[in-house]
Amino acid sequence: LMTERLGSIYFSMEKHQQVKDALLWLLNKGAHAERADSYYQLGRSLWALQLYSQAAKSMDLFLATPSGRDPHLVPDAYYIAGSARENLGDQKGALKLFEAALKLPDNSRNEEFIYRTGQINLREGNTRRARELFDYLVKTGKDPDWQKLAQQALASLK
Repeated sequence: LMTERLGSIYFSMEKHQQVKDALLWLLNKGAHAERADSYYQLGRSLWALQLYSQAAKSMDLFLATPSGRDPHLVPDAYYIAGSARENLGDQKGALKLFEAALKLPDNSRNEEFIYRTGQINLREGNTRRARELFDYLVKTGKDPDWQKLAQQALASLK
């Protein structure tokens, strides 16, 4: 628990290398965090250090530990886990996470996930699904930035 507290202090100071040094042991087989948010803090730091494979693993552990975690961190955990997979070339894994994030209740980043899901579908050649997502975002979106990006994506499909 002490190293988790230390990792948390480093995280609050945005000292990502120190967070990695303090918490990387959590990714070892058989290791368990006392605090679910430690997985999030480690994953966020590994993401900042561009260590995508380990970042994805850490966020997977955070998402698999529903008890005791801060629910406000869940959408970002999906974002990091999906984006890390995207950076590793695992489009299907990223798509699965972004689609799961679309089902989260009260997700303030929902429009971002709709757009990202549309983008992956577009890259994967599923233009019909991409068009549906972008169209939905243009018609029902509340954030003008995501609406504009969706409009541009739709224009590129014509």
